[in-house]
Amino acid sequence: GAVYSGEVDLTRLAPRKRNIGMVFQYPVVYRGMSVYKNIELPLLRRKIPEKERQQRIQEALELLNLQDQADQDSAQLDNVSRQKVSVARAISYHPDIILFDEPMTNIDANSKVQFSHFFKELSRKLNQVIVYVTHDQTEAMTLADQIARREGGRIVQCNEPRALYNQPE
Repeated sequence: GAVYSGEVDLTRLAPRKRNIGMVFQYPVVYRGMSVYKNIELPLLRRKIPEKERQQRIQEALELLNLQDQADQDSAQLDNVSRQKVSVARAISYHPDIILFDEPMTNIDANSKVQFSHFFKELSRKLNQVIVYVTHDQTEAMTLADQIARREGGRIVQCNEPRALYNQPE
């Protein structure tokens, strides 16, 4: 994947202009709305034309294996499905970067293994910059192409997982 070059200072842009997809630790889904409507929200806000909106939603549903749940009320979903809806919503508007903020923290151990494979496959299919924040070394080693290690809010080392593990600075 690409590495952010620092050409644009994102902190100077209004949040709505940053074009970053966010997936949070606690799945953000709007209860009382179908899975389809949850995914559609950012597209409506961005005034994406209906035909393109429908296409993007279908793509997201397929990528996340949610086609059978499209009409289901999101309040009835388990944590894994809710997190998938959050991911589908984040990718539906084709952001420049997707930020996953510890998305597996609230998922049971069995589902974590499945979800790890899912994230790795999603990353490959999307072929875009994904920043995945985790404190779990196993998660980081399993999922990452590159790992950035921070200390005191600064990146002190960035390398491939095995190199970072075998030769920490």
